Amino acid sequence: MTTLWENGLCRLTGSAHYRPGTWQSRISAKQFKWLATAALELGTDSSRHPSASQSLIITADGREWRIEEHSAPGDANYWIVASIIDGIVSKAAWTPLDPRGRQDFYRYSLQPSVHLLAGDASAAGHAVDGGVFVLAGALASTSEAPSLLGNYKRIRREMIDTDSLHYVRGQLILTEHVYFDSPSMAACVLTGSTSNGRHLWKTLNGEPISVLPGYSDYA
Repeated sequence: MTTLWENGLCRLTGSAHYRPGTWQSRISAKQFKWLATAALELGTDSSRHPSASQSLIITADGREWRIEEHSAPGDANYWIVASIIDGIVSKAAWTPLDPRGRQDFYRYSLQPSVHLLAGDASAAGHAVDGGVFVLAGALASTSEAPSLLGNYKRIRREMIDTDSLHYVRGQLILTEHVYFDSPSMAACVLTGSTSNGRHLWKTLNGEPISVLPGYSDYA
């Protein structure tokens, strides 16, 4: 779902087969006004479906332009406006968004970038407050080693049960942004094995996360 609010905030909600997680990007008020005007000139008729899989919503001057479809939208105006949006936001920086509004994921995105690549697990995220904020779209191992601690097994299974970890074509994908209290917790859950996260998580320079303040090996 792509939503442009009157304050110029653009939010993109992806899905497991497209762009996992919820993201946000700001556009200028001028761009938003131009976009809203274009949408309203194309038509203001709305089609609403509570279980829609595709949505485009623009609100301006107390008027709403909305198209929602169960499958691929058939309204040509949807694709016209969607293409305009793609052009505007393609140059914008996207940051993670907490759709529940409980945490400031934008603040997290300003922290050092880190990544993990181990076996069939791969992930990108940020080093935050001694833990790791893992971005949606990460791949987790589909298997669990017998040595994996019970607590981490429980976390993995809870995430699978709630669809935070979702099977797609034989891969286990993280469908939402998740903060883990420690690098090792994040590594163990993603790799499905007992792992030293302070060694597996790397900075952009390829150094272990342990070189960062608050992430030493003994911490």
